[in-house]
Amino acid sequence: MDYSFENVLILGFGKSGISAQNYIKKHNGKSLYFDDSVLGGLEFNTAATMIREKKFSLCVISPGVSIDSDIASLVKENQIPIISEFDLGLCNYKGKIIAITGTNGKTTTATLLAKILQEGGIDCNLAGNIGVPTTRLENMQKVGVFEVSSFMLEGDVNFKPDISVILNVLPDHISRHGSFEKYLLAKKNVYKNADENDYLVLNYEDENLKKIDDFKGKTYWFSKTKKVNGAYFENSNLLFGKGTYITGLYSLKGMGVHNLENVLACITVAKILGISDIAIERAIKKFKGISHRIEFVKEVDGVNYYDDSKGTNVASTIFACNAMTENTVLILGGVDKGCEFDELFCKLPSQVKGIVVVGEAKNKIYSCAKKYGFNNVVLAGTFKEAVLHARLMAKRGWSVLLSPACASFDMFKNYEERGEVYGNIVKGF
Repeated sequence: MDYSFENVLILGFGKSGISAQNYIKKHNGKSLYFDDSVLGGLEFNTAATMIREKKFSLCVISPGVSIDSDIASLVKENQIPIISEFDLGLCNYKGKIIAITGTNGKTTTATLLAKILQEGGIDCNLAGNIGVPTTRLENMQKVGVFEVSSFMLEGDVNFKPDISVILNVLPDHISRHGSFEKYLLAKKNVYKNADENDYLVLNYEDENLKKIDDFKGKTYWFSKTKKVNGAYFENSNLLFGKGTYITGLYSLKGMGVHNLENVLACITVAKILGISDIAIERAIKKFKGISHRIEFVKEVDGVNYYDDSKGTNVASTIFACNAMTENTVLILGGVDKGCEFDELFCKLPSQVKGIVVVGEAKNKIYSCAKKYGFNNVVLAGTFKEAVLHARLMAKRGWSVLLSPACASFDMFKNYEERGEVYGNIVKGF
């Protein structure tokens, strides 16, 4: 869709907002911004008056600003188009678009897929929620592999992926979206503008995804339990379609078998794009996973330390705990995103022998642990104290796993900084 950049309101002036401003200026437009935590922007009352007077032709919202915030609600009430910075960057995108969303696994899947495409001779952009704003991309002709968060799928969604991928949909960001149903609807917006020439790739193991019946194009499934029309797992082999062998489970050694579903999703997309089996296998073998996702840090006194700082929701933490093969001390806590922790303690695997909780949500998590009879749990005052407690609890042959099931913003800028601090503490033992 074509937009006028004559007068644009930018909501939020962090990395995405600044990038949006530069993009608009590059396209001979003008913009003003509102961000109550950054000096130099519009005051709320001034912005509100200009919105009511229809002074803006378009509003660009940053991921950190809720679509239901007071200022965004005012924009919607006055019928000014409101799009994400991500969508803005795709206004003039000419290349094939692959959009990957889901509660868990987005970054790993997007990164691996980009490497598979490159191995197959396709130059591509890797951008979106993975760290590079789409408005900063230079070459708009390349195939684009975009990690897309639910925040990017709020508002008016106008971009049209050639291939949409939904890895899973589990309770997350409920405090932001208001309910799981609204969160699911946001995820489904990824294919909102699809037609019969487009593709949708879905996880057969996710019951919520099985209910999708409004997609107009061709749907491919991937599965680790059942033979489907996409990629699937059978007898230690990763196969596609009618049984085409792609690779064996041994190829996942570098990244870990816990990434099986992510790999199956990548294989499905790669085959839709016509990538050779040899290139797919070669890229999978080379891939070592991503930082802060069940990443081995160091062995200290016979104890293995793992960084899963990217585990910011309950489902992700359960997944990480199940990936541990030895007795484990788990470090939990941070900012509560509106989710309950009952599921965590109902599904906590037996190898988790001790828990340390820290951060804003620590008392809520501690109470929930006690509710379900988990008594080997310790409250920590600081993050460093939490890591030291975990070290004292762990015995030789055990592991310590940082997988917080919470956001990081009470103590850190982001989950990356939390993981780096954790790594530095461990490496200092």
